[in-house]
Amino acid sequence: MLRNFAAMVFVLSMIDMSNGAIESVQGKLIKSLFTNYSKQVRPVTHQSLPVNATFGIELMQIIKVNDRDQHVTSKIWVRQSWINMLMKWEPTLWGGIKSVQVDADMVWTPDIVLYNNADDTFTGGTEKYKTRITLEYTGQHNWLAPATFTHTCAINIRYFPFDKQVCILKFGSWTFNKAGITLFEDPRPVITSQYVVSSEWEILSVEKTVNSILYECCADPYMDATFTLNLLRKPLYYVFNVITPCLVLVTTILFGFFLPPESGERISLTITILLAVAVFLQLISDTLPRNSETIPVLAIFYMVVMTESALSLITTCIVLIIHHRSSEKGAAPMPTWVRHVFLNVLAKYLGIRVSSKSRNECDKDFVKTESGANIVYHLGQHHTDKRSPQDGSKYHINNSNGYSRHLINGSAERRLNNRYTNDLDTHHTLQDMLAEQRKENVSKDKNLNVILNELQMITSVIQHKSYHEKIQEEWKSLAKVLDRLFFWLFLLTVVVSATSILLPAYYINH
Repeated sequence: MLRNFAAMVFVLSMIDMSNGAIESVQGKLIKSLFTNYSKQVRPVTHQSLPVNATFGIELMQIIKVNDRDQHVTSKIWVRQSWINMLMKWEPTLWGGIKSVQVDADMVWTPDIVLYNNADDTFTGGTEKYKTRITLEYTGQHNWLAPATFTHTCAINIRYFPFDKQVCILKFGSWTFNKAGITLFEDPRPVITSQYVVSSEWEILSVEKTVNSILYECCADPYMDATFTLNLLRKPLYYVFNVITPCLVLVTTILFGFFLPPESGERISLTITILLAVAVFLQLISDTLPRNSETIPVLAIFYMVVMTESALSLITTCIVLIIHHRSSEKGAAPMPTWVRHVFLNVLAKYLGIRVSSKSRNECDKDFVKTESGANIVYHLGQHHTDKRSPQDGSKYHINNSNGYSRHLINGSAERRLNNRYTNDLDTHHTLQDMLAEQRKENVSKDKNLNVILNELQMITSVIQHKSYHEKIQEEWKSLAKVLDRLFFWLFLLTVVVSATSILLPAYYINH
């Protein structure tokens, strides 16, 4: 056992010696590389030569798109590489070591920053990177680091929430011009399988270019690496939580047209819906972007809905005014053109049955015949009956209103003559009897005139009541026609406004 223990100790000691040898070789290499090295000097053999640098990014996640402040926050993996001509070595001389890792503050690094940075402090550069730099034996330095950038983005909210945005990330050296640092495009893709899909935005495409721009401040051009993100908003959240409730409220207004005007709840229903739309618009005001240059489609849609709700309230008031006008005493007759257009034409197309009897028929004669007394009343026509009595009658009455009365016919008089001739013993002469009979007939005529005047007054009242009832019925029919007409107009307006506002905005970008 002692022999085995000694062997184990020898093996462990050899391993420790080999590790120490390796560590000492790396340490000697790093010490050799940084001997007489200054990170303040560009790593070139001649000052006229530029540093060839490659810059690229890999997008990991779109964290937030701030529509109001026009900021976009993204999580990005930054990929930088450049050639340091002052740090090269031969791997065979250093135990086959081809690369070492050192802290970023030990070597020269290109000051490539985000030009359109939107952080509160200037944190669009190298201070964001907390990883180490890999030094290759060929002099190439690779710096891979994750970072979170907040950059500006000109957001066009015209088609919100069906909008498509174009956001740009512009990276470049803040100090060195094209002669100091020459940028090259990283061939690796920006979107990979590591990308976390956003629940609100879809990336349609990413374009990357390297530009050389001459700014007004400087005499030499500066190079930058520009990445253009084409983003498309996913509108399901806004359709389900913002647009659909509004359409439901508008649809509820349509049912208000089915309520009869006598119910008295139509105004309350319309006002309640109008207030609901206003309150809902106030609640989602935080969702709508603040922009005075363009008005979002969603805001336009809500304003149209509020306008339609207000118009439905106005039309409801018009219908109620017309309907309750029929209950007024002495309501004015309906104009002929109104009756023709609404009651005769539109009522047929809107499926409303209106009584075909016109108001003029209220002026027709109301004829009533009483056969027992053989009396005919002609009402509503002012004329005088000039017809002569039939059957030898001797007595007829023409009153001031033209009502003719045939009271005694010839056969009745003959019977009276025969009766009074046989009774000569009681009466003096036939002439006296006829004179007495005439007196009685005169008194009967007076009573009959009184009765006729009363009947005329009663029939005049009935006729007047029927006339106004017909006028009231016409106004009620007009209210029904207008109610149905406003229903179809409102339905057509809602459908046309919703489709003309929302659908074009959807199809333009989708």
